[in-house]
Amino acid sequence: MEPVERSICLKKPFKRDKTYLLFNNGLFFFRFANTSFGSKWCGLWDRDTKLVEYFAFKVGDDWLSHDNQTAFRYNGISAQHVYHTGLGEVTEKLAMDDGGMVLNLLLPKRADVSLKLAVNLRKRDENHHDRPYEVTTRAGDLQIKNDLAHLHVAYSGSFSKNPLMECHFPGRYAREAGYDWQEDEQTCMVPGTFKAKVKTFQLRLGPARLPTSNRSWSEVVKDQRKLVRSYATNLNIPPELAWKVTCSTLAHAVTDQGFMVGFPYFNEFWTRDFLWMVPSLLHMGMETYVKAELETISRAVTKTGDVPMIIGAKPTCSDSDPLFILAGDTFTRFTGKPPEGFRDAVARLTGKGLSNMRGGLVAHDPMYTWMDTVPREFAIEVQVLWSRAFEMASDLLDNPKLSDEADRLQVRIEDDYWNGDFYLDSLKGAYAFTCNSLLPLLYYSHSSSKVNKGIKLLKSELLTDFGVKAVSRKESHTPETYHEKVWGLTTYWGLKLLASAEPGNAKKVLDAYLKHMDSRNLYGMPETFTADGTPLGASHQLWSVAFIPLLWDAINGLDVGNTITMPFVQKDYRVGRWTLKMERR
Repeated sequence: MEPVERSICLKKPFKRDKTYLLFNNGLFFFRFANTSFGSKWCGLWDRDTKLVEYFAFKVGDDWLSHDNQTAFRYNGISAQHVYHTGLGEVTEKLAMDDGGMVLNLLLPKRADVSLKLAVNLRKRDENHHDRPYEVTTRAGDLQIKNDLAHLHVAYSGSFSKNPLMECHFPGRYAREAGYDWQEDEQTCMVPGTFKAKVKTFQLRLGPARLPTSNRSWSEVVKDQRKLVRSYATNLNIPPELAWKVTCSTLAHAVTDQGFMVGFPYFNEFWTRDFLWMVPSLLHMGMETYVKAELETISRAVTKTGDVPMIIGAKPTCSDSDPLFILAGDTFTRFTGKPPEGFRDAVARLTGKGLSNMRGGLVAHDPMYTWMDTVPREFAIEVQVLWSRAFEMASDLLDNPKLSDEADRLQVRIEDDYWNGDFYLDSLKGAYAFTCNSLLPLLYYSHSSSKVNKGIKLLKSELLTDFGVKAVSRKESHTPETYHEKVWGLTTYWGLKLLASAEPGNAKKVLDAYLKHMDSRNLYGMPETFTADGTPLGASHQLWSVAFIPLLWDAINGLDVGNTITMPFVQKDYRVGRWTLKMERR
């Protein structure tokens, strides 16, 4: 077993809202640390397709549950639930291989074990469904499928086929534990009864589309540990381990369709989230991943110059268009070579951008910015990103007219958005001063007077003890609406600006932000927080953690701007007592 000091080790009483993730190759397993499958989002998933609703073991006369769980250990690579039974201590060990989940149940002696496995083959946006299941058995192997998906189960002992349908509502638990998730009744199928008389019960669960691996639990964990160690060092204290796990999360979140950007329900490739993360991913040495995903987006750009909001879906988003140009330019400057298909995609995008010019500004769909619950016309961040994108595209396409357009757009931003104290969030929207108002100060050179005004308003209206709100306190509703909360993205923008003048203050806030890392998902950062620190939304959002190395740069005076234009250099970063060693891979 890995030394306890290298893992989170929880003992009774367990907090009811703590969750954990195991993930690899587009597969992920989500569960509460106290053994509960207390949400419709719990279980085993293959990207956006659910496979397993829950499972439960009976050892001798005892069902394994939160009632007899005595400890839980987790290090981002594996999870271990420890139980006290009439037979003695029983340990349930889980890890995620690249073809499915591996589970070992370790008993103190040979004894009777039975397993109840509930299967729910459905899409993410479904709940109750009536799809019929087909169950095929042979010794030690079980195939379960419907018209949507195909689950493969390898197990110890024997199996008695007796399919039964169940309806249940696991989401009551999540709601009682304070989660704000959409929860609905679920349908699942129990194929029959698994029984064995063993000292070690072995179980493998995975989609039939992937090859089944026969590697042992120990071999899987060893392999995963190598990947984690390839991105960072220093496992000795929890905050450093948390950062190590974050690097692993980013690597494991890659699928053949792109990055899954959040867990448990943002299990798709959202282009906007990924494109904002590109400079940080390059800092972490993940250029191979970045190249593949930029090429995926290049292929997805439509003939009319639209970047899809989600790869594989039709909606587009207004900020992904210019962000893609900036991210590809960052990658090109970093590596010396553009991604395949990038130049042609940029030509289509800039053509669309120019065609959307209205009175010197870029018109866009008022709903499809990152603040997608708030109608905003001529949003400031869209204008700033397009002005920079035109400038970058001018060099790539050898088109000086784009540079002229970038200059004109910047002039219009100054004329139309600067009100003497700050840049307006949009020309027609619900708010005046938001974190978006800081973008011109981050992307352009300004007088110290203008920057100081921005920092003053940031501190008085957006800054909290641990992060940065999206919307001014003076304009926030009570209770705060979805986009008025503290976000990882807005914390990055705000602390990056604050670090330029008050690095000590920015460092203090970042320290406090990192302490929220396991506030719900162990070693994960939630999607949003209220100003008092209550986590909401997805349990683990990748862009909530991806910006940390760039903030460390800014705080330590190592900022290289919004695009990385220098070769990667191995560095050690310190925040308080925490150290991160970055190495290019």
